[in-house]
Amino acid sequence: MSYKTESRAGKAQAEKGIVIIDGPDSVALSMTPRAAAKMGKRMIDAAGKADLQPEAKEKRRRP
Repeated sequence: MSYKTESRAGKAQAEKGIVIIDGPDSVALSMTPRAAAKMGKRMIDAAGKADLQPEAKEKRRRP
């Protein structure tokens, strides 16, 4: 599979009891607080694993 890898972080805000995530390129998500917390933990866990993979180190070396 081919994905565009984004290097910019999106924004998150709370509004009327809902978490709204605005990402790059007009990506938007609305989540319950519980779903957003679970997604946040999963993203942190995945980021830690990805950062340890050899491909991540190669990408950081490139200008």
